[in-house]
Amino acid sequence: MATDPLRIAIVGGGIAGLAAAWEWVPLLQRGRVRVTVLESRDRFGGLIRTDRRSGLVIEGGPDSFLARKPEARELCRAVGLGEHLIGTRPDIRGAYIYHHGRLHPIPAGMQAGIPSDLGPLVRSGLLSPWGKFRASWDLWLPRVLPRDGRDVSVGWFLRRRFGEEVVVRLAEPMLSGIYAADIDQLSLAATFPRLAEIEHRSRSLILGLSRSGPPAPARDPASPPPSLFQTLDTGLDTLIDTLVARLTAAGAELLRGHPVESISREGRGYRLGLAGGSGRSFEGVILATPAYVTARLLGALDPRLGALHDRIPYSSLAVVGLGYAPEAIPRPLDKTGYLIPRDSGFSTTAVTWLSAKWRHRHQSELVPLRAFLGRTGGPDVAELDDQGLLGLALHDLAATMGLTAAPAYHVLFRWRRALPQYLVGHVERVREIRERLQAWPGLAVAGAAYDGPGVPDCIASARTAVAAVAGALGMQTAGTPGPAAGSPRGL
Repeated sequence: MATDPLRIAIVGGGIAGLAAAWEWVPLLQRGRVRVTVLESRDRFGGLIRTDRRSGLVIEGGPDSFLARKPEARELCRAVGLGEHLIGTRPDIRGAYIYHHGRLHPIPAGMQAGIPSDLGPLVRSGLLSPWGKFRASWDLWLPRVLPRDGRDVSVGWFLRRRFGEEVVVRLAEPMLSGIYAADIDQLSLAATFPRLAEIEHRSRSLILGLSRSGPPAPARDPASPPPSLFQTLDTGLDTLIDTLVARLTAAGAELLRGHPVESISREGRGYRLGLAGGSGRSFEGVILATPAYVTARLLGALDPRLGALHDRIPYSSLAVVGLGYAPEAIPRPLDKTGYLIPRDSGFSTTAVTWLSAKWRHRHQSELVPLRAFLGRTGGPDVAELDDQGLLGLALHDLAATMGLTAAPAYHVLFRWRRALPQYLVGHVERVREIRERLQAWPGLAVAGAAYDGPGVPDCIASARTAVAAVAGALGMQTAGTPGPAAGSPRGL
């Protein structure tokens, strides 16, 4: 006897929400479910946004994803974009760090700001003689992490192992590009659990990192090393547009400009309150929204769940895309760009030289750059007007790389409360969130607030959320990896 399809709501149309909708497609096509995506804004994609108006491809949010995490690559291929996947340029590797008026190459062997080889660090101009000597203490220091296993900040841990200079001049600028967080509040357990494991096993991080990991597979010495990052040659928002088109063709209902105001229990399912006082009923709900939105939605249903989400803060940032005439560039663009430490006094945290990072993406003679502005605890650059934001970026470019010419093109992106902060204790908060969700079968959460902020992490969280809701409703999503597909954290 035929049964009515189960109604599934996905609140939030960013990459996590759209990836969750995609996981339902096999059941959607068999008539087992009806899928509705409700996005409050007038566009899908969340932080993924691409500007092409100048003939350049300039990303307003993430410009790539880690190649070693397979979820984003798998999704691109599943929707038919495999031929558009590209890696970074094989002939240009590495980046610089700005220090005392100069751009210094990041020493070889650095893993997210942590040295695995003391030799390149000693030869670098980034550290003073004392800073280099202090970094070497890691080789003979005893274990410093608390024996009771409690969480500490990344800054606390690295200062004790390597000293202040390594933290301020290497670890902080490199990690801020991943988490946009204050390193002295950033949870070690949530971001780099492998470091705790290495210290427990090897005592010294330098020795442990140099020994860890399987041997690299054999390859042709003449071939370039594999790319650490991948993207789409047409821009990352091609993935969003393709997902929207494919989901619509499969019969999913995708609604923009439909904010959800509340969620309540209704029988064995849930009732979503919509703007204007209307509502809709669903058997399963996935909240793929920022933690502060999820906190508001869950506050009445489960006050503790709402409070746990409210304890995940967010930071704001701005991205300034620029196009310059080739003759305006004052130096060779021989690496992918540079990072700027917090103690430099600049609002810009990083500059990417896009033509040095990616090849065959642009249909313009202009040289594209991308500047990231905004630091946790610093001025809120996202609140600056256009003139102020552009002026700040140009001031920092002139001071750090000598670029004084006016750009031929610019585009501004502001992201308010965009990046979740994984503060000390984050793992325990997420664990409690998941434990409490077990009391609400058919309800799950997904997105950047839980197990990683990258595109693959968001997709992995979507898969896990779909598996949880499908399991609660007595279904399996054909071809969908279960919770084991969660993307690993750390190095």
